[in-house]
Amino acid sequence: MAKQLITVLCEGSHDVAFLTRILKTTGFTSNEKTKIGDYPIPINRLFLGEIEKTNVEDLNFQEIRQSFLPTQVIKRDDIHIFLYSAGSDSKIISKANYILSKFLLLSSEESGEITRLPQDTNLSLLCFLDADKKGVTSRLAELNLGIEKQLQEKPFSKHKDIVKIKSIKLGNFIFTGNDNNTGKLEDILLPLMKTNNEQIFENTQKYFDDNHEVSRIFPLKLSIENDVLIEKRSIKPKDTDFDALKSLIGLTGQLQRSGKQNTVYITESDYLTLDKISTNTKCLEIIKYFEDFISF
Repeated sequence: MAKQLITVLCEGSHDVAFLTRILKTTGFTSNEKTKIGDYPIPINRLFLGEIEKTNVEDLNFQEIRQSFLPTQVIKRDDIHIFLYSAGSDSKIISKANYILSKFLLLSSEESGEITRLPQDTNLSLLCFLDADKKGVTSRLAELNLGIEKQLQEKPFSKHKDIVKIKSIKLGNFIFTGNDNNTGKLEDILLPLMKTNNEQIFENTQKYFDDNHEVSRIFPLKLSIENDVLIEKRSIKPKDTDFDALKSLIGLTGQLQRSGKQNTVYITESDYLTLDKISTNTKCLEIIKYFEDFISF
């Protein structure tokens, strides 16, 4: 069987953590201790090339963490999955175009700067997006518009499409809630976590409702006025970073794993279990899509 090198682009770290948790129920295991040079050709050369050619001095720490390497790496047999947290839907499109440019070069007759793609190796790209309030059709249209110039053709005709263009396998999956048209990852994740933990989440919701003040989601900012250091609360929406559903995950997660990021609560807490994942319609839909993608 040929090696499959599957790059998965997600909007955020929650998506990466959730997909990793789900895929581990199907036999995938963490593969992050492997040295970069020991990953399969040509993905190892791609990683090393990115690190070597980038002027680290011009990047901040956040950009370094997001630019070079995947957030999670998992493996099952000769199937390698590299999951990235892009940071937003627009950044998914930007990163998809960049990765596609590298993949197209590897698949062309001229190998360029990077080691040519071996005959027993397949390259793939999967994009996971939240439908949000825009809906599946709108999200898919945005993705198509964002990457079709790189491919010189429109890649997807429907949600969960799997296609092969210029020897590269491509797929899309859009997270939705119960209406299967709008919503986001947390609309799948929170109901799963709440099942068999209803009292904990009811208590947490009450604590949240009793203590949450909308005005305080705007951070305090230091500035100098008339040569005096003062502190004022920002009124700029761009300074806020608040999501009530993410707050619930964090508050309940603290009961099991102190001081960790939400991604740890998603990957390690017992709010998600094998039984829940293996019987949940949305999880099974994601698992089936991955298996269909792998076997395509």
